[in-house]
Amino acid sequence: MLRDRIPDVGKKLLHGLVKQGATDKVLTARQAECLDCGRQIRNGTAHSQTTHAVMPSPWRCRW
Repeated sequence: MLRDRIPDVGKKLLHGLVKQGATDKVLTARQAECLDCGRQIRNGTAHSQTTHAVMPSPWRCRW
């Protein structure tokens, strides 16, 4: 969905999409922060760096 809302994204990675979405005001700052938190958790899980049931506080998204 984010790729559909941002023109000329090409093959940017999710981090770049979130950053550009926040810059272009397609995402609010809070949405961008939560997407980035989710991206970090996903990357940690995919690369076997995140194995704890509870995420460390720097990774948690503030609700």
